[in-house]
Amino acid sequence: MTSSFEERLEPGDIRARRSYAARVAPVLGVTRLRQWPDRADEVFETQGPVTIEFDPPVIHLVKNLGDALLLNLVLEFFPGNIP
Repeated sequence: MTSSFEERLEPGDIRARRSYAARVAPVLGVTRLRQWPDRADEVFETQGPVTIEFDPPVIHLVKNLGDALLLNLVLEFFPGNIP
């Protein structure tokens, strides 16, 4: 099974701790993120412009450090769908 959705995070906003399955995310904007993954060191990442990322499953908290909106189109793959 898969799910698709638009992911948005305004500049300076923090997204609550959440988890997701493996996913593909075309990145539509340019911004910088700070992430706090469970049981791992914090991560700083610059996203965009117009790139496609493969993200493995994770549980984390995210803050948008940039001046621009985080905007991704996400296709999430749930267990059982990945060969």
